Amino acid sequence: MSCFAGRCRDMGRRGLSLVEVVMAMWLLLLASVLAFAVLHRTMKESRRAEHATRAAYLAQQKMESLMAMPLSVVHEGRGAFAAPFEGYHWTLSLKNLGDGFVVVSVRVEGPSEAAYMLQTQRRAQLRRLWFASNRDGLSQLYRVGEDGQEPERMTQSAYSDSSPAVSPDGTRVAFVSNRSGRPQIYVMAAQQSSPAWMLVEASQGANEPAWRADGKALAYTTYDRGYAQVFVVDLETRKHVNVTDATRHVTAPAWSPDGRRLAVVVQTTDGSQIATIPSSGGLPRTVTRTAGWNAMPCFSPDGRRIAFMSNRDGNPELYTVDPDGERTQRVTVCVAYDGAPRFSSDGKKLLFWSERGGLPELYVANPDGTAVVKVIRKSVPVRPPYFEKDPSWEP
Repeated sequence: MSCFAGRCRDMGRRGLSLVEVVMAMWLLLLASVLAFAVLHRTMKESRRAEHATRAAYLAQQKMESLMAMPLSVVHEGRGAFAAPFEGYHWTLSLKNLGDGFVVVSVRVEGPSEAAYMLQTQRRAQLRRLWFASNRDGLSQLYRVGEDGQEPERMTQSAYSDSSPAVSPDGTRVAFVSNRSGRPQIYVMAAQQSSPAWMLVEASQGANEPAWRADGKALAYTTYDRGYAQVFVVDLETRKHVNVTDATRHVTAPAWSPDGRRLAVVVQTTDGSQIATIPSSGGLPRTVTRTAGWNAMPCFSPDGRRIAFMSNRDGNPELYTVDPDGERTQRVTVCVAYDGAPRFSSDGKKLLFWSERGGLPELYVANPDGTAVVKVIRKSVPVRPPYFEKDPSWEP
């Protein structure tokens, strides 16, 4: 025992050996590396948790904004968040569950592999439409859901109001009224009993309002130098421009989705034809080439088809045609009068009026003419001169 104690005292007096010093340094370095790794891992997990929390926050914010929007304007897609949330991206997807329900999914991804998904179910909102009817006496404007529940009267004037045209953003409605004497074009907010103001006052009256897709211009018809002509008014400058040639009747303007063309009805020696003209003015290009009555054009939302009415096969039916005049297809087959086709904003439905029930009433069908459904199913039969006409979809 005394011998071992003596050796220890000798080692203390001579100091640590080189091997022992190196080992101590390696142990210190290893401890530092381990400490740094633990700190780095802790910081990385902290950043990951921070990004995950931020992704969850952004997903909630995105979902809340979507819930405040009509489902009709919510579309699948992907996008990036603006500052101060650079580096975060969102993906929106929709899944139709049937029975009127849709699953809305929002996924947000960010730095450090952060990801967060939110899902909720929404009842698919029924599309709404406007029309003119004399159901309460004079022709007035009404709004109703596609399910045909009780229509809501939107104008309460002592005059005749007709031809409603809902603006592309759904906030305004242009219509024709004789409240100042001759029929003129008025605009009102898309709310019940909103005050209306006159947009177009023409010496011979104005009719057939049609909005450009950006909502900044309106086409209409009026008599000029003895012919029905198409004019376009810029809503900012209030400048009115005649875009037709004033040598024959041109009516029923309908904008192409890109705003570059107007589909119109041109009077001919053997009836009328559908044509397109540049929206800035120019010569018409004939689309239909069958003698008879071709009228009431409407572009599809993708601009690839024009729906119209024609009596080429006997009585007035609905047809579609390419804007270049190719591939004409008959849509309705009925012994009664079908007219005024209007595509829904998604192009999946065609709204029109028909006398197949005996009086002019509103119907909705698929664009190929299948699954025809009457919009307003009345509990009490109506008698002449009852009508529902001039249909227009809300976006």
